[in-house]
Amino acid sequence: MAKELKTLRRVVTTNDADGRSGVLWDSNAPNASTRPTGSRFTEFWTVNEAPGTIIGAHDESEHEFSISPPEGGFHFRIAQTPPKNPEGLDDDSTQRNRDEKNASGVTERREDGPHWNMHRTPSVDYAFCTGGERTLILEDFEHVIHKGETVIQLANWHSWSNRSDEISSMAYLMISGEFPEKRPCGRV
Repeated sequence: MAKELKTLRRVVTTNDADGRSGVLWDSNAPNASTRPTGSRFTEFWTVNEAPGTIIGAHDESEHEFSISPPEGGFHFRIAQTPPKNPEGLDDDSTQRNRDEKNASGVTERREDGPHWNMHRTPSVDYAFCTGGERTLILEDFEHVIHKGETVIQLANWHSWSNRSDEISSMAYLMISGEFPEKRPCGRV
């Protein structure tokens, strides 16, 4: 059972001037952000607009942290969350951190939701549980997501909580989109 957050390795490959493949970087992922809840978000790569630049030696993980992907782009990250993440962290430092870490301003927050961190992003999010389990909190119900399971979110109100006794790890590919106007929602 994992008890400590891991430093995550990243290998970035490319082609040289002659078109031969090689490794550009092989190191610990350089851009990690720890939140007051103890969760650590590790950014592996961000594309500011599609199609993305696939040549050059600029590290596309080095940017200001934002919950949402850049408008017209996407990012890939892993979020590690310690066991039994505390609920109700509405103190001043948590609020300041939420404001600072959402530098892009595109994430919407919901203060009257069933969880203190209800939010939505204008994006299609592919969330894959790589370790432990996480609880996906929606407006009317919750789902426990286990290792090997995937959630695809379409700009919906949600939050996440780790209510288990071990670290949970989720990989996210978040692709920029637009908030939908009111639309019908099916129920499971």
